[in-house]
Order: sequence, then structure tokens, then C-alpha cells
Amino acid sequence: MYRMCSVVTAAADALREHTLRARNDFAQALRVHALHVPPELAEHFHVEAHTPLTLRAGAAGALLRLRLRARPPAALALAAALRVHTDLAHYDLPVRLYSGKLIFEWDWVNATSESLELGTVGTSWTRRVGVRLRNPAPAPLCLAALGAALPGAAATLTLAPPRDCVAPGAWAQAWLAVVAPAREAALRGAAFANTTLAGAVAALALRVRAGHVRARALRLPPAAPVR
Repeated sequence: MYRMCSVVTAAADALREHTLRARNDFAQALRVHALHVPPELAEHFHVEAHTPLTLRAGAAGALLRLRLRARPPAALALAAALRVHTDLAHYDLPVRLYSGKLIFEWDWVNATSESLELGTVGTSWTRRVGVRLRNPAPAPLCLAALGAALPGAAATLTLAPPRDCVAPGAWAQAWLAVVAPAREAALRGAAFANTTLAGAVAALALRVRAGHVRARALRLPPAAPVR
């Protein structure tokens, strides 16, 4: 009678109105009495119910209109259901809300999902940073493109191990590798992870200075062993 409704918030038409229709597959008329909207859906959606509604046997009609109130943060994901009450039974209409983006979780101090400050390195040095690509959505997200660009340096972003899709609530391990140029520079670029639905971008910054830092050997004074 009903199908799932998925709203991808990163899509250009995310704020458009969705009309959900129902078809009566019974051999008799069906009376739709009411529609229950749970609080978690009412918080994010404006719902206009077309109830009460009578559908003749084999007939179809508009059951409700659904529209997102505002575009939520990329990390927000929601899976709930509208309950439809009829004179024969009740039905649950699943509604999923998610951005379609993967979230960058860098293994680096003070990093955010949207930016990574790599600090200062010596000329020609290599810096490698781990990152988890987390899927907050209640549906699988499949990668379409993954990479990094840092003009003036060599930068790559690769999955280890390789995979095509990330399961709901799961994450994939990736590694960012940057090789600094042989000259001093202040570099800016970006890492990107595009799914088949939307793209996520994290800004990159790196300072390159000539020279290097070397730790001095630790020398301890002579001492007798402790017994």
C-alpha cells in the first residue's frame, strides 16, 4: 500500500514538497481515519494530512504532503515512521532523513570534520594522517570519488582496505599522505569524499619550513641499580 520515503538533505531539491500516495489493493473500500506523526518527524517536517480519506477498491489517492522545515546539519540522520490508521488495520510508512554525506573523523589534534591543520613540516617531509569516513545515515552510502589536492605538494587520500560502500552507522578507514615541496611555502587545499548522493569536503592547510628538528639523545648520570 505504501512505500518508503527518503529525503536526502544535501540534494538541491531537499526542501521541495513530497506528495505520498496510497493505493487500495483490497476488494472493498478503505477508510483512512487519521495519521500519527511522531515528535522526531514533526520537529523536522511540516506534514499536511489528507484525512479522513476514502479509497474505493483499486483506487489511489494523495495521502499526505511532506516538506522539510529547514536544511539540517550534515551529521543529522533520522529513521522513523508515520502511522496510518484505517478501518481495517494500521500501517507504518518509513521516513528516512539524511544528508548523503560521509563525515571526516581525523586522527589529529584540533581537527574537525570540515578542516585539518597539518601544522609545520620540513621541506620534502612526508606527513601521514588517518581518517575515518563515517556514515551517519540509516542507509548505505557508496563512494563515487575520493581524493585530496594540496597545490604545491603531493597529496593522496586512499581507503585501506578498499571498499565501494559504507554500511549504515559504520565507517571506513582512509589515509591522507602529504609530501611537502623542497621549498618553504604556506599551502592550502582540500580533501574530498563524494558519495553517489553528495560530496563532503575538508579544508587542508600546511606550512613548510627549511630545516628540521632533531631530538637530542637523553643522557642519564651514572647510578647504581635499585634492589
